[in-house]
Amino acid sequence: MNSKAIILIVGIIVVVAAACAVFVLMGNNSSHDEDITLILGTKEDTGPISTTSSSFYEQRRMIVQEPLIAFGTNQLYENMTLEKSTTQDNLTWNLKLKSGIVWSDGEKYTANDVKQTINIYSIARANVVANIESVTVVDDLNLTLVLKTAASDLGGTLSNIPILPWHIWESYNIKTAEDYQKVTDINAFIGTGPYKVKSLNATGDELTYVYNEKYRDGKPNVTTIILKHYGEESAMIAALLAGEIDAVYNYGSPGVNASYLEKIEEAKNLDYLKVVTGGVPADILFNMRNSISLDPDFRKAVKYALDYEQIIKYVAPATGSVANAGLVPSTIDGYIETEKLGINLSKAEACMKDYFKTYGLDWNKDKVNFDVLIVQKNDLFTNIFTLMKEQLAKINIVLNSIDIGTQSVVNVARDPSTAATLFFMTDAAIKNYAGFASHYISATGTLQFVYGATVQDEDYEKIVDGMLVAKTDAEKKNYAKQFQEYYEENVVAIPLYWGAYIQPYNVKYEGWTCSAASGLLCYENLFNLKAA
Repeated sequence: MNSKAIILIVGIIVVVAAACAVFVLMGNNSSHDEDITLILGTKEDTGPISTTSSSFYEQRRMIVQEPLIAFGTNQLYENMTLEKSTTQDNLTWNLKLKSGIVWSDGEKYTANDVKQTINIYSIARANVVANIESVTVVDDLNLTLVLKTAASDLGGTLSNIPILPWHIWESYNIKTAEDYQKVTDINAFIGTGPYKVKSLNATGDELTYVYNEKYRDGKPNVTTIILKHYGEESAMIAALLAGEIDAVYNYGSPGVNASYLEKIEEAKNLDYLKVVTGGVPADILFNMRNSISLDPDFRKAVKYALDYEQIIKYVAPATGSVANAGLVPSTIDGYIETEKLGINLSKAEACMKDYFKTYGLDWNKDKVNFDVLIVQKNDLFTNIFTLMKEQLAKINIVLNSIDIGTQSVVNVARDPSTAATLFFMTDAAIKNYAGFASHYISATGTLQFVYGATVQDEDYEKIVDGMLVAKTDAEKKNYAKQFQEYYEENVVAIPLYWGAYIQPYNVKYEGWTCSAASGLLCYENLFNLKAA
């Protein structure tokens, strides 16, 4: 069977999570009692206005430069500038754009904009167009898209591609990634969405978006969005309590730490949303090339030895819930009930004794070293690691953290001496890879763990192959079921808990909602917020 490949790196995760962040349109709402200027505090960098700023890339993809398809508030992909798509074989797709769309400068939006954008990204951001073989323009509204590997829908392929205005970008003559990275002209980032970039202040910590008068679906209630950057979360919360900002917004790590909940509840000017995303604040990814993690008895012993309730109580008392062994959160289409994770020391000990027997170890004398790379060096992950270390010691496993020193995270994670990785993944990113399955499926479908350490498994690949060519919802859900059952049985990764987050806001406005994919920068807020 052909080897298949997935890129599982932190940057992609952030980008994939980005790929999942656009929303249901709210329709024409052109009359207002008062236009709203929404001031959002953020821990993410607000600048520069350039191609090199990942946070700016995500923001413009959500509200300025629309992709053809985006991830909506109902956890399904939705057409944005695309009217319809058809295919006979899941490889060649005929795309038709919505008519009458114009850029914010009034120029016509055409199929050539799409083709040229994909050409530019193939040079400068190859990961976002990795499954696109070719694009052919038929006429202004129609084009043909050929994929490298079959996909049952185009959500994962197109949702992370903000379309660029070719009538502006043509003059930049993009031949190399360096050419792309040099683009800082504010006019380069005009779009077809409801907002356009107005300005970035001289100190680079205040970015302003304003309403795009050319937007096809009417005027939002929020006509100006100001993002103010704060280096520390505590300073951002202080500004929120003082009424200097209306809410907080972070795309990569939405909401705020639950430790601020008491202050938020006491504040008369604030309320909050508890947003249950099904996100995985931390999961254990086993390195399947490693001799320890390759053994199913060892993986099952780890699964049963962990006290998930204790981990939640210690690191997420206000927002955590126990995960299922199928790895997929209930918020994802195709979710099925699999075994709920829970501590069972007798099962853990039995599995570990089988492992000891296989490798000729003495249960009363020997210990097994389990080397884990902690990707995010913060209190949350350190606390999780400490709890795991205590819990696994009960079944003769010595948990060691890996210090990468000057090496790259990717190289260390791929090293066979790394038995597992503690990682972060949102449900939005999980969904993006297969529409309903897990972050180990890509459009090219390889079974991978720990940033590309791959192992072939014939049963798994049969599921992947079927998933990639599935045409109906029934077929997709059937393969989603098989996929989750595979994860449950083989324990190739362990989600430590499902999460939620606290999203505070100022009560001077009402109608607040929060998208699991996009946070407060969702069309529901932007079109419906009003003065209380």
